[in-house]
Amino acid sequence: CENAAGQTIDNVAPQYSPMKSADVADVAKLHDVSAAAGGLLLTDNRVSIPKDFGKAGGSAPPTPSTLSVDGVDIGHASLGPLSAGTITSGHSFTAADADAHVAVVDSGYATSNNLKVGSTVSIDKVKFTVIGIVRQGQTSSPNDVYISLEVAQAFKAGGSAETGEVNT
Repeated sequence: CENAAGQTIDNVAPQYSPMKSADVADVAKLHDVSAAAGGLLLTDNRVSIPKDFGKAGGSAPPTPSTLSVDGVDIGHASLGPLSAGTITSGHSFTAADADAHVAVVDSGYATSNNLKVGSTVSIDKVKFTVIGIVRQGQTSSPNDVYISLEVAQAFKAGGSAETGEVNT
């Protein structure tokens, strides 16, 4: 572990098995389904290893942190995880944000991490500018960060990009 001292290990992985984005259109055609939009739930696992880790009198073992990230289909804003939320600061996604490194963050996550509109949040060592803060209903279990589906699909999860795939 001394070789890893002072480094941050950061990787993104999908939370569920993916399916092709084209299959979402088939779901929308099912009986009693009026519309469907795909999303891509990812988990960013990060651990920062202290420089003195593994040395006599060095730091305690590092504690990993997990960030839940939801890639949302911004072309279907009335569907998906942001549709029931209320933007409390800034704004939600626009069509121009499809391939931009911008994020909407959950209000609880923003508060606990001192984030506001204009702050940056890092996902797999990629910086995203916060454009909005969203408050979700009390019965929901919100994700920490929301990014566009297109950008989420570009992350290399497990060694291959998730392009064209969704898992919600």
